[in-house]
Amino acid sequence: MDPFYKMAVSHIKGENTFNTTGEDLVNLARGVGSVNKAWQVQTALHSMEWLSRNETLMAKGVSPAMAYFMGITGLQPLEVSKNSQYYHAQQNQEQMEKTAEKGYILEWQRGLRSLTQSVPDPVEATQHFRNADATLAFYKYPQARRDALFAKANDRQTLPDTEAWLYWVGGKDIPAGDETYRAGVYSRMQRQQQGTQ
Repeated sequence: MDPFYKMAVSHIKGENTFNTTGEDLVNLARGVGSVNKAWQVQTALHSMEWLSRNETLMAKGVSPAMAYFMGITGLQPLEVSKNSQYYHAQQNQEQMEKTAEKGYILEWQRGLRSLTQSVPDPVEATQHFRNADATLAFYKYPQARRDALFAKANDRQTLPDTEAWLYWVGGKDIPAGDETYRAGVYSRMQRQQQGTQ
């Protein structure tokens, strides 16, 4: 629909600089699965390349027989299937690492609380620390990232303090040029907070 929108805006403004082509009409029809398959087969016959719906190159060296076979059966090249498996394996690994991090931090901080409560219990703390380490071993958490996770687990900031830091200093969406100003505001807030305690 985008080319047609651009054409309409161009004509409304009186510029007439954007005109649709036959390819734009084909792209509109490719929303239908069977039309898209026919387009994929035709493209493969001419270029020996199998393209996705959004014209991403999925495989090279596609023979005419393979193009017809994939068009009729709806199958994809083997490389596409493998790529999908790699993607899902990576997503699964990332999810497992997040689960391991949450479990580790939870157990580690329970251990710290056991040591800092009114009657410290080192036996309970040791069990929590062992559970934390067992969590990392169970999920096969990367050894290279364990030091950073350990530092994060020992950071006993409250949720409001963490959120304030993210907003004023550590956020991803801080406008360019505001970093110094925001860091100064956060620093003043910290000094005020320490003065009231």
